[in-house]
Amino acid sequence: MAVESGQAAAHVAVSARDSNRFTVSVNIEPQSKATFYLRYEELLARQNEKYEVVLNIHPGQPVKQLDVEVHIDESRPLKFVKAPSLRSGNEISKNDEKLDPLADINIVNETSAVVKFSPDIKRQKQLANDLGAKEENGLSGQFVVQYDVERDPQGGEVLVDGGYFVHFFAPTDLPALPKQVVFVLDTSGSMQGIRITQLKEAMNSILSELNKDDVFNIVEFGTIVKVWNVERVEIQYESGVDDYWSFATETPEFGSITKK
Repeated sequence: MAVESGQAAAHVAVSARDSNRFTVSVNIEPQSKATFYLRYEELLARQNEKYEVVLNIHPGQPVKQLDVEVHIDESRPLKFVKAPSLRSGNEISKNDEKLDPLADINIVNETSAVVKFSPDIKRQKQLANDLGAKEENGLSGQFVVQYDVERDPQGGEVLVDGGYFVHFFAPTDLPALPKQVVFVLDTSGSMQGIRITQLKEAMNSILSELNKDDVFNIVEFGTIVKVWNVERVEIQYESGVDDYWSFATETPEFGSITKK
């Protein structure tokens, strides 16, 4: 159909082992322009009281016109819409003013919104540098849009389509269930520098989600495997306004982690 209309056809492939990665193959003439339209469906899972749309941007070089638009259309009123700091990968998200995408958020009506991200070449190079990449390779990171909708605390929401229905029910006043967690941490020599720093940041972030009734253990592996010995490690938990865990691992290179 594309060839009959005077357009070229491309082949889109998806790896079975990496289903979130698309490969587009097409032959074009030298010095010509190509526009790709890719339509797909993605299930957004609501986590930590929000939906999150993550778009990977890797043009390979600074481009004159880089436009990203996210259109949100929901059946219930929007509670909030925001575009947090750009990410370099799957690291723990945190606010960084230097990586603020300065996105344009337009609330169309109570159930719809449009988020636009259009950095010029200068801004692309600046963001590439702040993300730890080379400026000549252009922006290489993740643009994220987060939002949530108003929910009925009584009966939730029921959607009906084609003879099927789904019932969304997300109570907010239920107590958290106790968790049993085992952390497997790579503390080998290859983790020196920024990697061990990111590991500490991730552990601090995860520990902030634990409650006093949660149980956790630690397995460190490097040249050998070490299982955390509770008899040799100091641990404290104090409840109050600022609950915190405090403990130190047996590996000096890893140091200590404190949840405050």
